Parts: sequence; C-alpha cells; structure tokens
Amino acid sequence: MFLKKIVVVDYDPAWTKRYKSEETILRKALAAFIVDIQHIGSTAVPNLAAKPIVDIMVGVNSMEQFDQMGGVSKVEACSYQYRQWIEVQIPFRRYFIKEDDQGRRIHNLHLVEYTHDWWKRHIVFRDYLRTHPDERDAYGALKRKIAPLHTDVMQYNDAKSDFIKQLEAKAFQWADKNGL
Repeated sequence: MFLKKIVVVDYDPAWTKRYKSEETILRKALAAFIVDIQHIGSTAVPNLAAKPIVDIMVGVNSMEQFDQMGGVSKVEACSYQYRQWIEVQIPFRRYFIKEDDQGRRIHNLHLVEYTHDWWKRHIVFRDYLRTHPDERDAYGALKRKIAPLHTDVMQYNDAKSDFIKQLEAKAFQWADKNGL
C-alpha cells in the first residue's frame, strides 16, 4: 500500500508483452471461470505515462462460483498474492498482486463479474484514452506532476480522482454516441 516514491515513467511497449504472457498463464489456470480478460489501466494505453505495473482485469460469470470453486487458490498458484482486505472498500472485486524477484510489484489483477459496471467503466475509459490523444496526454501530464508530491498510492489516486471522473464522463458520452 505505501510506497517510498510514486514512479511514473514513459510508456513502454514491453507492458503489452508482459500482459500477454500473464494472460496466457491466467487463461490456463482460470479456464473454468473466465468470460473475458483485458489489459486495463495506463499501461494498456500506448504513449501514456504510467506506473510500471500492468493491470489485468478478469471477468467471470459469478463471483460466488469463483469463490466456492477455489478460484482464489488457483490465482495464488500463479504467484499472485491475494489482498482480501481491499474487499472492505470494494466487496465485488477480488484483488491480487504479483511481484518480481526483487519484491517490486509488476502486476495488479482485478477479478470482477463480467456484467458489473466496474468492468465496463474500465474498458470504456481505456478505449477512450486510446482514441483521444489530447486527453491521454493531459492525463499523463497530470500524473507526472502529482507523482513526486506523494509517497502513498492512495493519496496519489485521490489526487487524480476529480480529473479521472471528468474523463470518465466524457468517455461514457463517447461510448454511448458510438454504440459501445
């Protein structure tokens, strides 16, 4: 949760390769549950500055089924760490992290029901930024500006919140207009 420093770096095409590698692993391990799997967050948007942590979203039909059939242990078997305490804030999501050999977080895994609004919001936001370079660049500039001011990721996220809400509103208008 607490970082010594929030690091925002230039876009790295290797993030897509890291996502694809994890997608393959997760599809195998969670085949009984997955409806869809997507690369989300800033690392999924070409040319957007980001923290170098690849966000992955797994959509399932039923969270209840996932829980009852030992889904958490199947994700943990893929070297992810379950962060159950996050469910106090977001009870409809199962959240996991993966670290590299040096203990640096390299992946966030968000598991939600495919029909939940959380799923659509993240896909629409990502696709909007992919197709609106001025908005993408403004968001990247904001992240670069505020990252050095924060050592706590939650405070950093709060500092972006108003801007993100404005972008999300635009993204949903864009999605509705384009039938997405």
